[in-house]
Amino acid sequence: MNTPIWSLDESDKVVDRLCWNGAGEARQGRAVEHELLQAFDDAITHLFQRDDLNAERILRRLPSVARERAIRHPYLAGFLSGRLQLSGREVLGYVLECLRAEVNGAPNEDDRVVDSLGTRHSSGPGRAWSSSIVVDYGNSIAVPALDDGREWLSNFEPASFDVIIFEMGAALRTMAQVSKSAWAFVDCYIWNIAVRRDIERPGRFGTYTFPTLPGLVLMCNPNSDTVDRFLIEETFLHEAIHCFVDWAEAKGPEILRCNPPDAGFVKSPWTGNQLNIHTAFHATLVWFGLGEYFKRCIEIGLSSAHASRFDHRLQFIEKGFHSKDFELFMEPLISACNEGPASVLRLISTRRLE
Repeated sequence: MNTPIWSLDESDKVVDRLCWNGAGEARQGRAVEHELLQAFDDAITHLFQRDDLNAERILRRLPSVARERAIRHPYLAGFLSGRLQLSGREVLGYVLECLRAEVNGAPNEDDRVVDSLGTRHSSGPGRAWSSSIVVDYGNSIAVPALDDGREWLSNFEPASFDVIIFEMGAALRTMAQVSKSAWAFVDCYIWNIAVRRDIERPGRFGTYTFPTLPGLVLMCNPNSDTVDRFLIEETFLHEAIHCFVDWAEAKGPEILRCNPPDAGFVKSPWTGNQLNIHTAFHATLVWFGLGEYFKRCIEIGLSSAHASRFDHRLQFIEKGFHSKDFELFMEPLISACNEGPASVLRLISTRRLE
């Protein structure tokens, strides 16, 4: 993956994309897929010569739809983007998992769940998929990156999942009405959503992304009473920006310099939390992108409730951007970043949701 999403010359385009003015996300998505498909072919040749699994000929003859599904598997995407180390046998195992899903997920009328991404089809227990985003409510996608010794994730029942995916679809349809560019951005950079119960905190909604598994979002307790469609709408865009940054860093350059000065913690001007420098970079792009989206929500005015909700959220974000803490936050952050990402930060600092 040698073509950078950002470079010094491309910084303004990155910021423009987070203003939701363009319509280039489909092209960006195809570029990511093309690079991963090429990486897939290269990896098959290299790994299976090295491990002598005699699988290269079979895997190279996979139909295109199976290859496209394989590169979107969280662990294969992480491996192919250089973020995760896997052995040849592990790669083969994940590819075979995708093949089994392809066979078991043959579309039929009884399996369809329709939302704004099109007609989804069941692909085995606990899974629904379209050409873009796979939503998993069972054990199909493991999330070992969260393994801290607690067994705190459990699965949803199909009936509960039907309600959840309906709400997701409604939130995405609303986003498409506000900004086709924002909707396409989500569709481009989120490839897998693992929906789980957090059994230790059953009423708490939370979402997570993983640098080693770009494109995967873990969504916990979306059935909580505290969750509505507006929050799901915001969450999709929030996590898509995290995934975008993860994909960008996988392509290079790295966000942080090799030995950045003052690479400790900085205080978030939005939440007041202490953030490490890498997280602070993510946060700046997320809050900027959300602020620009909320401005569009207010301008379009789909409903008084929708506009009121995001006007309140916009005020919260603007307060952070125009606070004294923002200047103290940005100075060490910019100095710690490589030139391309630093240029993105300078542009955001200049615009500040103008």
